[in-house]
Order: sequence, then C-alpha cells, then structure tokens
Amino acid sequence: MKVKNCLHKIVLGLFCVLSPVFASGQVSVGEFVQESTFHTEEDRALYFIDFWATWCIPCVAAQEYLGVLQKQNPTDFYIVSMSNENSDKVSRYLKKHPTDLAVVLDYNNENFTTYNVRSLPHGVLLNSEGDLLWEGNPANFKQADLNRFLRKATKKESIAQFFNIVKTDLAPSPVVYTPKSPIEFTLLDGHATAFEVIDHGDYMNVSGSLQDILAYYLKVYKTQVILPESLNRFYKGYVSKVIVQAPDFKANLLQELGVVITADVSQGEALVLDFSHSNLWDTQQIDWGIDSAHYLIDDSEIQADNVSIVDMMYQLSMVLEMPVVSVGAVSDQALYDWVVHYQFYDLMQSSMLDNYGIPLEQVKTDYSIYQISKKAP
Repeated sequence: MKVKNCLHKIVLGLFCVLSPVFASGQVSVGEFVQESTFHTEEDRALYFIDFWATWCIPCVAAQEYLGVLQKQNPTDFYIVSMSNENSDKVSRYLKKHPTDLAVVLDYNNENFTTYNVRSLPHGVLLNSEGDLLWEGNPANFKQADLNRFLRKATKKESIAQFFNIVKTDLAPSPVVYTPKSPIEFTLLDGHATAFEVIDHGDYMNVSGSLQDILAYYLKVYKTQVILPESLNRFYKGYVSKVIVQAPDFKANLLQELGVVITADVSQGEALVLDFSHSNLWDTQQIDWGIDSAHYLIDDSEIQADNVSIVDMMYQLSMVLEMPVVSVGAVSDQALYDWVVHYQFYDLMQSSMLDNYGIPLEQVKTDYSIYQISKKAP
C-alpha cells in the first residue's frame, strides 16, 4: 500500500510539473510585443482581440477607443491588439503611436484566418474557453455589450493560460513564387476556393471562380457575368500590375482563361449613380501611404485611398449585392478618395449627395451583361 501511494504521488508530481508544457491556450500567438499597462495576475472572464495593421488609419481610433474601454474595465476583461505583420515593423510603429493595450503578433496568420478577417479594424469577443461571443468593428462594441456578456460569464482563465505563445522561428519560411509571364492562371481541379485578391508587389495574386475573376476585371457585379456551370471552375493566378493598364489586357486575360465574351444588355434592379455634376474628393483627403491597402470595408462603410470610379462602383456592387451603373461623364483612370456609407440606403443617398454631389437611386434599369463561352480549339 505504501509503495502504491508513493507511485501515485510520483505520477501526480510529474503531471503537475509537465502539465504547463502540454497546456494549450485558447488563442495561439507568435509573440507579445508589449504587455498591457492594465496587466494583473487576476483571471479574466472575457477576452477581446482587436485585429489591426500599421497601415490602417481607422485602426488608430479603434485602439484609442478600446484603450478607454480597457481602462474603465480593468478586471474580468482583457484586450489584445493583434497584427499579422513582422515584429520589427510593429515595434517601430508603436514608438511613434504608443498604446496602453497589449500588442501581440498572430501565429502563421492563424487567427486572421480563423475569424475570416477581411477588413480592418475588426474585433472578436471570446469567453475564457475561447468561444466566440461577438464580432464586428471594435467601435461598435459598447459598454452595454460588455456588461451583458459579463453577466453571463461563469468561468475565468488567466492571461498566461489563455494565450499560447508559439515560437515563430520554428515555422517554415513561406515559398515565394515568381510568375513566368504577365498573366498566369492555373486550374484548381476539384478545389473550391473563396475569391481573393492579394498584393504581391509587382503582381496581384487572384484566386476564385471564373465568374468572380471575370467580374473583378470587368468591374461589374458577378451576376452580370453569365456562364454555364461547367465553365465556372476555380483558378489561381498572377496578374502583373503593369499589364492591367495595357489596351489588350482583357483580350490576353480571356486568352489565358480560354474563354470568349459576348456583351449584351439586360434590365433589372440596380443602383444608379449620376456623375453629371459630381464634386469628387481629391487624393489628399485620405493618405494611407505607399505599400498599403486601397480599401477598408466593414459592415457599414467603405473607405478608399486613391481609387478609380469604376473600382469604387465594383466594391459598392459587391457589398450591396446588385449591379451598380453610372450616368454622366466619368473617367475610368482618375483616382479619388472615398468614404461611402452603404448599410442604410437613406444615409448612403444623403452622404453621396452631400460629399460628392452624386445623386443615386435604386431603380429598374438597363445594365451590361457578359455571356461567357468556351473558346473554340
């Protein structure tokens, strides 16, 4: 009996020593760039992740707001600002733009992918077990929301246990692919993939269905691109930024994808923008600097830096899920800065008229459609 008790104590002791090694937090992070000034040893019931980037101007205001919210709620609630950029870049940014919040780096883009972060700023609220309770623009998360979730929170977890720090230097270096031609697409046989456009310096990496890809380059809503289901397969490709401006770009794109287009006109519900007496913003209104995203799209508005009218209309068609057409003289090449509120029709209508002198209305009207067929061998 004594031997058995002794063995039990040894096993229990080993478990206590080794359990921190095997413990896995609810959220994996690559590194804590800085601790929060509100850090304590107390366990927390709720955790908020503020997704941001150094190039994201609206993220600054979101961080400041969350800093106030954290200061007002120092216990039971903990906020981290998470970036998927490298440590040196984030550290340099924080020297110029300090924050009291904890700042962490994502691990292998794991959390940005898990929570499908498509626009910034973005936030998620988790309980101590890692369950998603709320998500959206951090500015829309109010004290009343926090109080409501705190009343329901029954468990707590320490900060040290909630976040699992993973050594990023153990992760393999990503393989950088260099395209061999200005337009290069590969068919993804049997692989469905969400539409995505990623900036890779001189090239844009474009992936998704044929319908989505063609809608993106034609700058129309996807239902305006009509094709048989057998043709609507999934592709991954690279397109040179320079070649997009060439007069023969669309012809070369169609050649690469092996299809032809026939333009026609259809009629249905669409948003009509009248540019006849527009007074558009110049490119000095918003400046996110070079090598930064041109768009920030959340659940209520689109912000854009140096974006053409046709690009803006395309993005608006995507969030409204309908064709967007224009009347009046417009330039496809001129660039402008934009802030478009799209969540509420009346607000969108009044703000577009007040800000840019553009009347708009949703009516039944004619718009272009594009019939896609396979190119003859």
